[in-house]
Amino acid sequence: MGDRHAAAVDEEQAPRRLDEASVVISYAEPVALMLENLIDATAKHLALHPCLQQEQHHLLPLFESRWEAPVSLTAYVRRLFKYSGCTRGTVVAMLALFDRIIERNPTFIISQRSIHRVLLATTVLALKFWEDFFYANAFLARVGGIPAAELKVLEVSTLALLHFELYLSPETYLQFDEALSQATHCLVRRKAAQALTAMNIPLEKIALHKEPIFCTACDADGNYANDDDGADDRNQQLFAWFPSSGAYLSRITVSSCS
Repeated sequence: MGDRHAAAVDEEQAPRRLDEASVVISYAEPVALMLENLIDATAKHLALHPCLQQEQHHLLPLFESRWEAPVSLTAYVRRLFKYSGCTRGTVVAMLALFDRIIERNPTFIISQRSIHRVLLATTVLALKFWEDFFYANAFLARVGGIPAAELKVLEVSTLALLHFELYLSPETYLQFDEALSQATHCLVRRKAAQALTAMNIPLEKIALHKEPIFCTACDADGNYANDDDGADDRNQQLFAWFPSSGAYLSRITVSSCS
């Protein structure tokens, strides 16, 4: 009887869950854009300061893979959001935890080799702290593409990086909720610019310049018009999305190259 009742409840909630899942999956591209911005900025610091490679956080090897993942970051984020049971609240909390990691660990280098495990671990912690119900580690590990035992190690290691602080103040939550909205808006503008260009419609005839400053330096391909003029806008985006990134990029240079 109980099983039949539970099945009936699940059937009633299925449409709502599918709707929620489709919405959350739509956040995959904006989140990947935010994280790729951070990775690119960090990579440029590494290129300018080779001595950064000489000092790294003692937990970093646990998160780094031997090679860059064969799947794109966007595809990985989409898979994670699709199957893990994330809500928008979970996504926002994950972004806030990500920012907290770079704030407190200047020698923890975010790269293409470490981003997937950091993303998985912060998402799992956000799920467990934020949501009333969540999947078992065995299932979440399969979603993330690693053994369950490794996920347990990553969870504990991530908690150490966060100093075991998962609570988000209402102000912090709203800050990263707005950052997610800004990244979504940026992505929409990029795609709109691409569509207009494909239709041979001059972009100057469209009042895109009246929108917020995010992505004003982007060309029709979603890239910056030129590296020199686009650098400030790119950094402005990054600092708006991850407030700790400015200090993080400065501190990894100071701590490792002094």
